[in-house]
Amino acid sequence: MICACEDCRQALEWAQKQGGVKPNALPKLVYVDSNIESFSGLENMRAFQLRKGSKSTRIYCKECFSILAVDHPNYNNERFMFFENHCSTTLDTSLKPNAITYLDHLPEGSKEIIPSDLPQFRDLDKPDQWEEFAALLEKTASPSSVREGKSIQL
Repeated sequence: MICACEDCRQALEWAQKQGGVKPNALPKLVYVDSNIESFSGLENMRAFQLRKGSKSTRIYCKECFSILAVDHPNYNNERFMFFENHCSTTLDTSLKPNAITYLDHLPEGSKEIIPSDLPQFRDLDKPDQWEEFAALLEKTASPSSVREGKSIQL
């Protein structure tokens, strides 16, 4: 999925200001099962929220300021998200996005970068948009597997 929401943009801009990579104008989100078999560098990982009361919690590396993972209550500790090209991974992230969301959050002057070949959702906070988006997710979701590793919520 591609996300144009204000929160994704602000989080990636925050990471860049700290020394992280320059974000894409329309970041591609990659969702994976929260089934982590191994990891290293826990001492370099930190969690942050953009503002008090935020729903999303982002895990970043304090050395390179890559955003390694994003957790949200809606993920039910079953999956987490990360931004393509923002952290190093061995996962194949070449799948084509299935939608672009939160187009109403795009800054002025950036509408010309919107891909025309994807389903577009202007505001998922509107019930009709959410229902259509949820139906798309049902069609494109991969089957769940049995968890063998740890979740993102160590």
